Amino acid sequence: MTIKLVYFFNLFIEKAVFSWLRHFNSHLKNRYEFESKNQSTQKLNGADYWFHVSSEGELEQVVPFIKYLNLNSKKVLLIYTSPSVDKSMMNLKSKYQYLEVMRFPVLNGSSLSELRLPRFFFMVRYDFFPRLLMIASQKSVKSVLLSATMKNKKESFITHFWWEKVYNCFDNVFWAAGIDTQMAKSLSKKNIKSYEYDFRHAQIIERQKLKENLIALSGFDTFVKKLERFEYKKRVILGSAWASEISELTASFKNLIEKGTHYIVSLNL
Repeated sequence: MTIKLVYFFNLFIEKAVFSWLRHFNSHLKNRYEFESKNQSTQKLNGADYWFHVSSEGELEQVVPFIKYLNLNSKKVLLIYTSPSVDKSMMNLKSKYQYLEVMRFPVLNGSSLSELRLPRFFFMVRYDFFPRLLMIASQKSVKSVLLSATMKNKKESFITHFWWEKVYNCFDNVFWAAGIDTQMAKSLSKKNIKSYEYDFRHAQIIERQKLKENLIALSGFDTFVKKLERFEYKKRVILGSAWASEISELTASFKNLIEKGTHYIVSLNL
């Protein structure tokens, strides 16, 4: 009932606000133009497997599924929210014969409603739009949530109530890092299964198999030689960090650094 109420409120916003406000607001106008690039619903219809993502990180979670389904000639619809992944989506579409992509219609979701419901629907972690949750909660749809987390979510009766309603829309929940015991216990009462797994591992392993591309990078040999000077068990490599985080990181690792652990950090500039 809670999700339905939020969904109907969302419909009201679409019809009564977005329909005219997009003519006056530049951000909404840009969004409308972005969504207008979608293919016709007739072209997008008929996929038994739907996936929804927003970011590059979320995309990494679902690519292994898309590859597997494409090999088995299963039609897939990949729905995405952010324009930042537009290029990646076009690249994927060109590679996989049975894949169609769709920009999520934030301003007018009726185009999504025109599509036949999938048999399986996968979402990743964020962007729990009411329209998507309504699809996930349908009895005819087997829905899966990937990379779920309660980390950094404020704990209160209201927030717990909301997240429980969100997660209740799914049949299977895969936790990003450590199953949230309290939430998993609540979900199990409704026969929702919880697992702990990160599907990005498949992508990481595949990139490691293509290590000749990495070896070809300028300076890689020098990096490896310097790294080999340190004992294996005393190496810590952080693949991505901002300069502003370094002081906090070094403070956290101070004791280990004093004991001879060596840290290598890749900075985002």
